[in-house]
Amino acid sequence: MEFQIINKEILERLKRIEIDLDMIKESLIDSDITLTKEEEDDLDKAFEEYERGETVSLEEIEKTREKNAQSKV
Repeated sequence: MEFQIINKEILERLKRIEIDLDMIKESLIDSDITLTKEEEDDLDKAFEEYERGETVSLEEIEKTREKNAQSKV
């Protein structure tokens, strides 16, 4: 009888721990959605380059690659 009571208490505690863990998981920030200081700096630099017109579109890169591939044939 005592063994059953101990098992029931353990199960109840485990359920409470599981609920607590679920709450902790929900409140944690996903590391993929936050930026490091270095990443923030890189992003700021990229925006500045874009605003100055120093960037190249993916379309332009693809066209250049196509031309280069055709000239090698």
